[in-house]
Amino acid sequence: IFFNGGMDVLLVAETTSAPSSAMSQEAVLAEVATPGPDEAIAVVAAGLTHPRGFVFAPDGTLVVALAGREGPHAGVARIEDGCPVLIAGGLPAYRIVFGAITGVADVAYLNGELYALLSGGDTDRGGTPNGLYRLDGVGGAELVADISAFIREHPVAEKPRDFDTDGQPYAMLAMGDAFWVTEGNSNQVLRVGLDG
Repeated sequence: IFFNGGMDVLLVAETTSAPSSAMSQEAVLAEVATPGPDEAIAVVAAGLTHPRGFVFAPDGTLVVALAGREGPHAGVARIEDGCPVLIAGGLPAYRIVFGAITGVADVAYLNGELYALLSGGDTDRGGTPNGLYRLDGVGGAELVADISAFIREHPVAEKPRDFDTDGQPYAMLAMGDAFWVTEGNSNQVLRVGLDG
């Protein structure tokens, strides 16, 4: 599975069977995303606005992080019949120093709950902080861990020239009782717990 950012579509190698909802995420990815010798690449979702990370829900539904467009236009969508259905929207997105749009960077499930990694925050201008948010399934997003505050309180010894005081959370992986998050501006990996 991969995103074609220029066309904002999700492409996948076509398979002959649907993934089992009892399979691990890694097994689903291996089964769905590995093309066989006679399989073609197919669009499985379109109409996405700057798609980023994705995860399969416990029921097998594809869930995608959307960076959106500048302003309160980032979100998270599930894919139904090839179309995005918004789970959470109105999250902030902005254009970072080198011109890319950043909003919701990634999504993951932990203990059956959906979390979003927001990288479109801008606390320098009084906006929403970057961080880990728990999504309630009806459009709400609750801040669980404030990565912007952590970056400000614990800056790296050698700040990059384009230092972002909110950091730039990029991707996350749920493991055990926490998330492992890559932060691409200060070039570090963070362990983010549910206790904030």
